[in-house]
Amino acid sequence: MAATRLLDYERDGKALRSFLNERDGRRLELYKAAIAEGDAVVLVADDGGRAAGWAVLHLSYRDDLEWQPNGETRRFQGGSAAYLEYMEVEESRRNRGLGDALLAAIDAEARSRGKRQLWLHTSESNVGAQRFYERHGWRHERTVHPGWHDGTAMRVYAMAL
Repeated sequence: MAATRLLDYERDGKALRSFLNERDGRRLELYKAAIAEGDAVVLVADDGGRAAGWAVLHLSYRDDLEWQPNGETRRFQGGSAAYLEYMEVEESRRNRGLGDALLAAIDAEARSRGKRQLWLHTSESNVGAQRFYERHGWRHERTVHPGWHDGTAMRVYAMAL
């Protein structure tokens, strides 16, 4: 199985920014305080010594991460729940087990921190992501049209740990 490790900003920043969109690349900087204070974990998939994927797990809700809060936003990120905000593998390195390794590491990290439920959103049109999560035991809870995604249909997925 592919290796995963905690994000090292100096080592991994450039590699991640090479395949993240501009917004996600900027958000990378926002996570520093959340990581330092134990409210978030960022893992990278290591492919030959290079960060080729990442996953961002929120353990607690924070006001400094540019969220548009609502009841679910807070519920998905606190108590026994954690929220998988991002997971992406560089396109040229997909289908090598990196996503599987990241998801397994996220599950293990959440469990080790006492979480019993994971949540995520994925676009209604992202059929590949839907299949990936469903193959790993996630269940589609419902479809929503959140304002933070310009009202575009998003699927809410859950995973009991």
